[in-house]
Amino acid sequence: MQLHEIGRRNSPSVWQVQSANTVSLWTELKERFKGLRGEDRGANKKPIPRTTVSDVKLLATRWSTELMKVRAENDSDRSEHSRWAQCLDEVREKSKGLDGKAIYPGNEHFWQKCTLRVAIYLESRKVRPSRWTLIRESVGEAIAEVPTVAGRATKATAEVAASLIRDPAKFAAVLLGGAILIPPLIRAFRR
Repeated sequence: MQLHEIGRRNSPSVWQVQSANTVSLWTELKERFKGLRGEDRGANKKPIPRTTVSDVKLLATRWSTELMKVRAENDSDRSEHSRWAQCLDEVREKSKGLDGKAIYPGNEHFWQKCTLRVAIYLESRKVRPSRWTLIRESVGEAIAEVPTVAGRATKATAEVAASLIRDPAKFAAVLLGGAILIPPLIRAFRR
C-alpha cells in the first residue's frame, strides 16, 4: 500500500501548496495542518500539528516527491536521502495497524526532525552550484589570471637576467653551461 492511499478526502490537499522555497513550503503546510487539526506543544515548547496517520502519509509522499527531484551526488546527499528513507520506515512502523483518522504517534519527530530537515536540505541544494557552473567559473577565473601569471613570469625572467648582468661570474657560468649542454640537446632532438 502506498503512503498516500489512505484519507485523501479528510486531509487538506498537500499538493495545492506551492512555494519556490521548500522551507516556506514546510511552514505553510505546518500552518495549514495546525489550523485544521489543532496543535500540541513539543518538548521544546514549539507548536506541533496534531496530524493524523493519513495526514502524515500524505505529507511523507509530498516530501518524497520533492526529494526525488534532487539526485544524490555525494556522500552528504546520500546521507540525507538515507535519513529520509529511515523517516519513511518509521512512519510505516508507527502507523501499522492504526486507523487513518487516528493521531499519528510520532508527530513531533516527524515535523521537527524529518520534514523540517528535508526541507532545509532541499533548500540548501538550490544554493549549491552545479558542476557545470563550477567548471565554467573556474575556467573563467583561470583565463582572467593569465595576464597576471604571465606578468609575474616575465618579471621573474627579467630579474634573473638583471642579476646575471650584474654578476659577471654568474653570466660566464650560464654561457659556459649553455655551450656545454645545448649541442648534445640539439643532437638528441635531431635523432
